[in-house]
Amino acid sequence: MKFRRRQVTAWLFSTAALPAFAQGSGNAGAAYPSKVVRIIVGYGAGGANDVLMRIVAAKLQESLGQPVIVENKPGANSVIALEAVMNSPADGHTLTLNGTGAMVMFPAARMKLPYDPLKNFVPFGPQIQTPLVLVVHPDVPAKNLKEFIAWARANEGKINYAWSAPSAYVATALFLQKTGLHAQPIPYKGGGELSTALIGGVVQMALFDIVSIAPHLRSGRVRGIAVTTPQRVPQMPDLPTMAESGLPNFETSLWLSMFAPAGVPAEVLARLQTEVSRIFTMPDVRERVMGLGAEIIPSTAAATEARMRSEIEMYGSVVRSAGIKFD
Repeated sequence: MKFRRRQVTAWLFSTAALPAFAQGSGNAGAAYPSKVVRIIVGYGAGGANDVLMRIVAAKLQESLGQPVIVENKPGANSVIALEAVMNSPADGHTLTLNGTGAMVMFPAARMKLPYDPLKNFVPFGPQIQTPLVLVVHPDVPAKNLKEFIAWARANEGKINYAWSAPSAYVATALFLQKTGLHAQPIPYKGGGELSTALIGGVVQMALFDIVSIAPHLRSGRVRGIAVTTPQRVPQMPDLPTMAESGLPNFETSLWLSMFAPAGVPAEVLARLQTEVSRIFTMPDVRERVMGLGAEIIPSTAAATEARMRSEIEMYGSVVRSAGIKFD
């Protein structure tokens, strides 16, 4: 195969949780920032991630007392933006937003990358987690996961599934492995094409991020079977979780975090951790995130790095056993 929630009420931060390479000395934090802070986003202007970062940037500018601007560097599934941040001075003036795809899936697939997500970057602030939901075409005669599995087994060899993001591709492969089902992947260039294919019945199923598929779920053009997170999504409380549906060993989601180049002084990273964490507790920011169907998870550098290591190992096993290759 070829490629190409927990509402926040408190934030915990301990400098002891910072990785060893971020430990610094002196008064770097007192002098920070001394110039414009750039947040380089590896996605096009106007998308959900870009809009979110512009809200965060405006509030970060107020607290830091220096201009904070968002620069869009789309291309190569955000690898171009990551390379630009990695090669910037490790002084906290160049930051980025990234997550599951480039920080987990690509290294899990052992792609040749110009960066190492665990060696060249340090995360800070919360994790923004987005559930995936198993959706099917309305003609599929299944209203729950048990019925879907039975139907899929009875129609083996006739089922196609759609994907556009590599993270959803691998997550679907993991779902198929956990259930023992078989389906043929069909790649699409983006969520719009994928939605059209699913609504039109070209494919029968997809693991779709809930942000993108929510309008079609509400309209009835597609049917939701279950969400992949441990808890139900507040915006769609009628959708059960995979565990509630009888698949307790399957849990996956997409996530984002902010990152700085490795080597940022501990004092600078501590300030960024504090300020960004505080910003995500603000009602308007929290409302924006939750309105997208996403969840704000308080985190530290150590916690996010631990998640990265765990997921790289888990998804790496899926990629190898499914024969997935990212080009």
